[in-house]
Amino acid sequence: MAAQFNLHGARAAALFAEISRSPNLISLWPTNEKSGTIIDRVLANRYNSASVGGNPAYSKAIGTHFWALDFDGTGDYVDFGSPANIAFERTSSFSALALVDPNVSTIGTFLSKFDLNTPRGWEWAITAARLPFVNIQNGAGNQLQSTSNAALTNGADVMIGFTYDGSSGTAGLILYKNGVVDASTNNANTLSATILAPDYTAQLGAASTGQMINGDIGFVALWGRAVTPGEMRRYAFLAGFL
Repeated sequence: MAAQFNLHGARAAALFAEISRSPNLISLWPTNEKSGTIIDRVLANRYNSASVGGNPAYSKAIGTHFWALDFDGTGDYVDFGSPANIAFERTSSFSALALVDPNVSTIGTFLSKFDLNTPRGWEWAITAARLPFVNIQNGAGNQLQSTSNAALTNGADVMIGFTYDGSSGTAGLILYKNGVVDASTNNANTLSATILAPDYTAQLGAASTGQMINGDIGFVALWGRAVTPGEMRRYAFLAGFL
């Protein structure tokens, strides 16, 4: 069923408390600020210096009671700078989880630390056909990419996620939807070079200020490890999707 809860309610509090206790959590960004300009953060406000591009609106579009940021796909994003703990190498394990409500007609990015011009880094995004994908890359012909086989529905809230185990192979890259493994297609499996570079930033809603997402993002969690299938299922249960 769809998530129908308020970020300040008991269900959301239980979800965020559970995530906050999990090992190797890098950050949890609940996008529930009422101004629509500054994202509230946990973990001692680690990214207080985040800058906002455009004017993502404070929205209640995810479920009936779930507050979120509404990105318009043409200029809205949040930039976290270049924190070292988000500069994952291809041998790093990492995971992410988000609650989203897409309004997608072109490619858009949920979360990234990626240079579109090189291209280099990692990105979690969605195709114009509304298929979520994860891309880990160092230039043309040297990348790891998996894309969901099932399109998301515009206007429908969903909990999506991914885990990567640092193996540099598609077997170690798993997509999730509503707490269960999301069947996917491996589009590229040739990653063998570093994905690190000093000149790109971590962004919510965009990749190097391009590929901007159209839709709502209710929260994003990021870990420096591969989250287990049991944890993914637990988070979906707490959010009301199972």
